[in-house]
Amino acid sequence: MKGSGVCAAVAALTMATACGAGDDGAGLGPEVVVTPDDGLVPVRGGEDIPAAALAAVEECDRRLRAGEYAELAASADRSTGQGPQAAAVRRVCGGTARINGGQVEEGLADLREAEAMSADLPEAVRGQLLALLYRAQVVGYAATGQEAEVSAALGDLVRLEPERAEQYAGECEAAKRPGSQVRCELSGTPEPAGTPGTPDPSATSGTPDPAESPTGSTEPEPSPDGSATGPTEPGPSPASPDGAGTGPGSGEGGD
Repeated sequence: MKGSGVCAAVAALTMATACGAGDDGAGLGPEVVVTPDDGLVPVRGGEDIPAAALAAVEECDRRLRAGEYAELAASADRSTGQGPQAAAVRRVCGGTARINGGQVEEGLADLREAEAMSADLPEAVRGQLLALLYRAQVVGYAATGQEAEVSAALGDLVRLEPERAEQYAGECEAAKRPGSQVRCELSGTPEPAGTPGTPDPSATSGTPDPAESPTGSTEPEPSPDGSATGPTEPGPSPASPDGAGTGPGSGEGGD
């Protein structure tokens, strides 16, 4: 899911009912319209998606980009009996379409169902559809002032696509009603490398501890003939054949 794609577009609130919405946010159209960042239809791997599910993905991508939210929501409701993968896709897309169209509470209910069905999303497009689901939840919960739900959905989203964390926090801020105290905090951001707990390099080095280094033997090594090779104590000079000493000052006897 790389590339600039189509990011969330900021739209004005034009629905008359939105102006008179109650404090609970029911019927309030959020300022942020959620559309796919990148194409939902897979370039490769589409052959592994059942035909009904692939058709649902294609319709979802096309109608969200065209702003045909009411038509997409109605189509999601009509399509039944097409298998679990198609049902999961249509629930994600229908919920997102309702939130974009101002039916925030209904859309959030659809998305809660979609989240429970997320294991059935086709593998080739699961990441893209989960990102769409979480983004729509962030926008819907921010618009209705549900801070705990905003935090949970934003955390799921950032863990899924950490490189777009700032974009998603911005969408959350834009979706808030004037005066809202909801915080769009980036919980769940992965810890950077080198955090506490990294092993000390010196602990794994190959340098031996001096206290554990082997010491040489103090015993003299024997020579080939069995005598010791270590230092010898000074002793008397060897005697001459006639028993006279050979040290300094010794000599032949007199007459």
